Amino acid sequence: MSTFLVTRHRTGPSWAPTRPMEAQSGWSEHARVMDDLVARGTIVLGGPVGDGERVVLVCEAASAEALTDALADDPWTDSHLIDVVEPLCLRLDARRP
Repeated sequence: MSTFLVTRHRTGPSWAPTRPMEAQSGWSEHARVMDDLVARGTIVLGGPVGDGERVVLVCEAASAEALTDALADDPWTDSHLIDVVEPLCLRLDARRP
């Protein structure tokens, strides 16, 4: 059984603040991993928020540990982005009548 989780990411030590996201080191591999997680249904929604130094992902996974394991394949984990994974208590959902 899967659950919804929210990840909050803040720029990490390898983030170059003067460069756009797509010009950060390791962008191609990061994008490939993120696209794969979207294709597998792990990432449901996601993107930068506010000033662009933060990213939020809404994910569906069996557990926080399973999601953390999936994100471990991302070369930006810990270097460019610092992750916090929290369960999402879904109270509003327009997908269901």
